[in-house]
Amino acid sequence: MIVNLRRFCGLSLSASMLAALLPQAPAAPPAKLTAQDTLKQQRSNVRLLPREGTMRWSGGFLLAAFQEEDQAPMVPDPQQPLIPQPQQPLLPDQPLTDAPQPTEAGEAQTIQIPTPEQVSALVDREQGIQSSASSGTTGAEATVQGATDLGQLLQQSSSVDTIDVQRRSPVALDPNIRGYKQGQIYTQSEGAYWLAARQDLDTMLSKIDPTMIDNVVVLSGPYGVQYGPGLSFIAIDTADTPRYECGPEHHARILGSVRTNGGQTYGRTTAYGGDSDWGYRISYGDKKGSDYLSGNDIQIPSSYDTNDVWANWGYSINPDQRLELGYLRYEQIDTEYPGQFFNIDDLITDGFNARLIDEGAQGPWSRFIIDGWWNRTRFNGDNFGKRNPLFPEVQRAETAFEIFNQNVDPGSTRVDALTAGDLESTGGRAMATFGDIEDQHYNVGGDFRYIEQNITEDIEINTRRGGLLVPRSEIPVIFTNLPRASATDPGLFAEHVLPMSSFWTTKVGARVDFYQTQTSADELRGGTFISGDLEAEDTLFAGYWSNEVQLDCNWTLTGGFGHGQRAPTLIERYSDGLFLGVAQSGFTRVIGDPGLDEERDTQIDVGLAADYDYWRARAGVFHAWIDDYVTLSGDIVEQPPFLSARLFRFVNTDEATLAGFEASGEYDWSDYLSPFATIKYVEGRDQVINAPLTQIPPLDSVVGIRLHEPSRARLWSVEFASRIVDNQDRLGTVRTGRGLETIEEETPGFTVWHLRSYYNYSRDLTFTAGVENLFDRNYQEHLDLRLRGPEGFPGGITRTLAPGITPYFGVDWTF
Repeated sequence: MIVNLRRFCGLSLSASMLAALLPQAPAAPPAKLTAQDTLKQQRSNVRLLPREGTMRWSGGFLLAAFQEEDQAPMVPDPQQPLIPQPQQPLLPDQPLTDAPQPTEAGEAQTIQIPTPEQVSALVDREQGIQSSASSGTTGAEATVQGATDLGQLLQQSSSVDTIDVQRRSPVALDPNIRGYKQGQIYTQSEGAYWLAARQDLDTMLSKIDPTMIDNVVVLSGPYGVQYGPGLSFIAIDTADTPRYECGPEHHARILGSVRTNGGQTYGRTTAYGGDSDWGYRISYGDKKGSDYLSGNDIQIPSSYDTNDVWANWGYSINPDQRLELGYLRYEQIDTEYPGQFFNIDDLITDGFNARLIDEGAQGPWSRFIIDGWWNRTRFNGDNFGKRNPLFPEVQRAETAFEIFNQNVDPGSTRVDALTAGDLESTGGRAMATFGDIEDQHYNVGGDFRYIEQNITEDIEINTRRGGLLVPRSEIPVIFTNLPRASATDPGLFAEHVLPMSSFWTTKVGARVDFYQTQTSADELRGGTFISGDLEAEDTLFAGYWSNEVQLDCNWTLTGGFGHGQRAPTLIERYSDGLFLGVAQSGFTRVIGDPGLDEERDTQIDVGLAADYDYWRARAGVFHAWIDDYVTLSGDIVEQPPFLSARLFRFVNTDEATLAGFEASGEYDWSDYLSPFATIKYVEGRDQVINAPLTQIPPLDSVVGIRLHEPSRARLWSVEFASRIVDNQDRLGTVRTGRGLETIEEETPGFTVWHLRSYYNYSRDLTFTAGVENLFDRNYQEHLDLRLRGPEGFPGGITRTLAPGITPYFGVDWTF
């Protein structure tokens, strides 16, 4: 089905897509074309973005036509602003994407490089089969959304409908995919495996600037056998280094934005260039912010200061082989985390990655990719800034101590705490593709990961009795830790893409990992909670089968069945009383269990998509059964009652389930107006105790309308929409020494409005502006933290409320 671009308002374009759309010299056709030669030739013939372009649905919207040289360029996107490329970069001869491709029941909902309509079926087979289990977004969407954090972009993206986030700070948004949480989500960038150094103070998404990405693939189930062991997946590709046909060129891009609520500023400067066989990109970004105001004008402590440096260099060894190298340094200082026990003083990440790509016909494969990486994050934090009168978390702990120890002087207690730690991830991956992508083909490969992690906490309680300090013999320093532990994980995977007929394509994949975790008895602290065998071995299996059936020219049916397994994290196996905010309260301590079993997840997905000239829609349902699901068990702090302070242990429950649905659609009401809507829902249950799982978001929907320029150029667009969230009364419940305890608080429903707009002043200059929480609604997300203090403590419940009205504006200029 061909959809006129004038009628579409949801295209996501990445920087590499736009680079491919600029004029390039046509390639002479070979004497005998293979399917891959045809695809390469069509790429070389792509001209300026077509004013009379067309769109085709393939689980995402794909630009499916190109224009002749004498046609005028257009500004592409009814929803996204143009991300300009000022000259004529020549992309190296490459596949649709360099990274190992997603292998789930479906693929990304964006295609990076547009291709002519006559080879679109070839692109489908290269990218895989679409389904409701996957979604994606691009760096271009970050600009129009006003997003400065990748977690924020994924939550706001119109093309990703399976993600919620927990806001720990404006620069630390923890993803939640259909109820899958950190540890169950495998995250990678440019092939490199990333994970948090401390899961309540760190998230991989904060390190990847959304304007630097080419695309993000979100796999909402156990379908990512090419990546690693996991129950869901986030895979990020950054933009390739450019090439230039007519000699060396050098360019720059400057962009920035301001969010007035909290004085949040963001700026980035990028220099890039190269020649016909090499390219580079160097970028520096800086973000700063202070406390923001909630809808009822409560000041939420949320200051931060971050900066990052990206450096990428690429070299084309020959037309078929190239090398890409990358380095990232990320620094985060003086970051406040409301509702948690610690703030961050400094957090520093260094990461290197390398990729070698071979697409030469002389080899036995049609494509061969080798990835290698090393990254390390180290941090220091404390609780010294936790004495905000509106967020008196530490004061509550001090008051609780004095109530419990009634023979000390009231008001004389001070709790000072330090935390530090580091995490290192290193590994590699090799993958070969055999066969013609126009027909059936195979992907086979292997990978290896090594992870090492350590966390320490020192908590000192100083108090007085009769005006004199209580001696250390009575109140010693409390030392808790994650002893230095490591995990090794070699794995093998294989996939087969098989077109069964002209309308039906099926795909199967399998994976096996040999996962081992360990720590040394010498690393355990005195009085440790950890017991049992300190080494664990898990053989992890994964497999899937997915199908895409073109029912007719308008309707597509997709379906998948997947099974994945993941080993418990080092935190879950070896935490020794750490203050980790793993529940709705940030005042929780956790104890690991080296004997935890691996989780085993079986999931079914069914999706249906419709694509007509004036409207588009898609819907999907899923159900997952998880054996030996890792959950929590523990009690509240009894004396005195401190209802949000708990001591938890990680435990397995025999069976848990996740089930739900997503749906979205849009309708071109007129040349100016396009209403749209989305909805998503997930329910999680511990089937053994027949109670809700923790950290499950409520029913969430968006309804809105876009006003846009009637011409196909779409130089401007204004979006007005409301987000409607149901109350969450299915509250997380765990086992305790007294039976079952509900450890979450009901969250009221809310409706908030936003206004977003962009204007492409020229091909090189884009302006964005908008207002989040337009009517200054006071509300809280269910996943965000809250704290109920000791009995009799003034102030009641402290809530980490969402930001109130937040105007923003930004500019993006390339020269």
